[in-house]
Amino acid sequence: MIHVPSNLSIAEAADIYLRHRRARFAAGTVGKIERVLREVAEHFARRAFIRITPDDMADYWAIITALPREPRGEPATAGTARNWFYVLKSFTAWSADRKYCQVGMMREIHLPPPPPRKDYLYLTADELIVAIEDAANPRNRFALALLANTAGRAKEICRINVGHLDLDNDMMYYQPVKGGQTDRMPITAELRQEIGRWLPAYSRLYGGQLTEGMPLVPGIHAGNWGHKRVVRLTGRRASPNALGHAAQAMLRGLGYTDAQREREGTHTIRRSVARLAFDAAAESGSGYSHALAEVAALLHHKSTVTTERYIGLTPGRVARDTRMKGQPFLTPMRKSGRPEGQIIRLAGQEKA
Repeated sequence: MIHVPSNLSIAEAADIYLRHRRARFAAGTVGKIERVLREVAEHFARRAFIRITPDDMADYWAIITALPREPRGEPATAGTARNWFYVLKSFTAWSADRKYCQVGMMREIHLPPPPPRKDYLYLTADELIVAIEDAANPRNRFALALLANTAGRAKEICRINVGHLDLDNDMMYYQPVKGGQTDRMPITAELRQEIGRWLPAYSRLYGGQLTEGMPLVPGIHAGNWGHKRVVRLTGRRASPNALGHAAQAMLRGLGYTDAQREREGTHTIRRSVARLAFDAAAESGSGYSHALAEVAALLHHKSTVTTERYIGLTPGRVARDTRMKGQPFLTPMRKSGRPEGQIIRLAGQEKA
């Protein structure tokens, strides 16, 4: 039996917890957990974890949610606070199971109800085409075209190498973030044109010959990436955040306000393309189920229920609204043939 020291600190418990998490979760997810736990460990320093009380944790929570935070110098948003809460709740529950801390460490912390979710943006095909053509620089143009012609996630786009293209067969190797199985995605006619435009520009801006192992969407080496002129490309992969900035610049160029662009990014492109693909398939006579299955394959979703939710399909609500909006409701449901004045017995009472 392993002996657990009674004076284990939060930092020491967090190290053990993170080792478990690294075996189960992606590096990016573990990195976010680690940042939260590092802050709480710094706050409590070398105090024994088992001696920290739920009231102590509630006091700490009041401090960190009120302090201004970088880069905006404002208190944490409701979404950030919720993320911290669930990281700490999972960590303290795991620790309590192993006797590292007291049970119910988060019981004195109560989150306010989440704000109502804003309606997501859905771009038209015209908006997507215009946005690609008006991109700030060649790298961003190709990244947006690749996102729009694959409905991919930013992380998936960043994983593609030059050698993953099979231009002879209009296919490319594609590694979904979720699921783990490599796919062969078709290259559309529009994407093939963009590839033909991009690869020579890539070689020129990189300053050398491209190799199969190089990322298809590279980072930008210096200068302002938002300018039309790019100084030089690196041989490293672009980050998902860089693609998110490109998507935000695209929405800004299309005239969307700051409020409309909130919580929008590369998933705006993915979601819009998926909805356009569903509408096109449904209108071609494929039927709802077949169109939904086709889009689920495009998005690499295992469940069509996930796809329905992701692209904003609510068939039950649509049917409800069509039946009820401005239409007679109770009258058509009256039973015919009942003689006028017939007694209906409800809860032992007689009504005529």
